[in-house]
Amino acid sequence: MRMPISGLGLLARLSSPKAIYRSPTLTSDPPKRVAVLPFENLSERKGAGRIVTDVFVAALARSGRFEVIEPGSVTEALVAIGAAPYGSIDFEALDALRQRIEADAVILGTVFNYSEGLKRTATTSPEIALDARMLEAESGRILWVAERVRNGDDSQIALHFGKIRAVVPLVLRVADEMVETL
Repeated sequence: MRMPISGLGLLARLSSPKAIYRSPTLTSDPPKRVAVLPFENLSERKGAGRIVTDVFVAALARSGRFEVIEPGSVTEALVAIGAAPYGSIDFEALDALRQRIEADAVILGTVFNYSEGLKRTATTSPEIALDARMLEAESGRILWVAERVRNGDDSQIALHFGKIRAVVPLVLRVADEMVETL
């Protein structure tokens, strides 16, 4: 029976500055090897899922808390088991992935909005909205969930000081914020 573990998709709840769930397991017995699966892209920006995935992998590796499995190895394993999860994965594929790359946990995510702030109808500030969740690879149990909606104006202090004017630095900040809650 295929039971996908999918994205939350509730943009109304995306404004919380903290993780909405963090299992005590992450403190008492954290996973050692973590695989980041490709983030699902529900935004209008082609390639946004890949960009956010790469930035998230880098933020996770910088944290030094986990051994991050090389993204190429993750992709290779997904192809070998015949899975292409973007935003969801079924338990059988999760178990096959765990065995193939020896992952203790996987991180899945969804990009809801990725805007450079360049459209005439949009604000002039970049915007990002995404969620991510960590699953224990053996059981599929949710260990962590975090969601963020940010725009470049969120860090503005006075006048234009602190304003983020490009989307990639904004994604970097959001990924670091999310990883800090792990």
